[in-house]
Amino acid sequence: AVVSTQSRSRYFGALSYSYESSKHEPAEYPDCPLFDAIFDRMQGFDKDFTRSNVTCLVTHYADGECFIRPHSDNEREVAPNSPIYTISVGAARKLRVTSRDHVLREYDFDLSHGTLSSMSSTSQHSW
Repeated sequence: AVVSTQSRSRYFGALSYSYESSKHEPAEYPDCPLFDAIFDRMQGFDKDFTRSNVTCLVTHYADGECFIRPHSDNEREVAPNSPIYTISVGAARKLRVTSRDHVLREYDFDLSHGTLSSMSSTSQHSW
């Protein structure tokens, strides 16, 4: 995934993670009330959602014009059948999913502050 130049990213997790030309080395999660709240809440949905086995790429977008171009989270580091979560924090944004088959289908989802969306790793082959 390539982000526009008006964004910046930080990676946290016990494993390294790479995509396209970017590589992130393992980094400890910071002591942060926001991360504490996210992990506490997510463990209610997914008991395996812990700092020791979940990696996190945090991207800050300067404004509503910043975006990530269409991509799939299909890197070898993504465990088969694992969920891929997006948690929106801050200003409302749109999440657009586009079909990868021969019929163009696009769906936009409004993500307000605190919104959780989830896609399966297998969905990355179709969307």
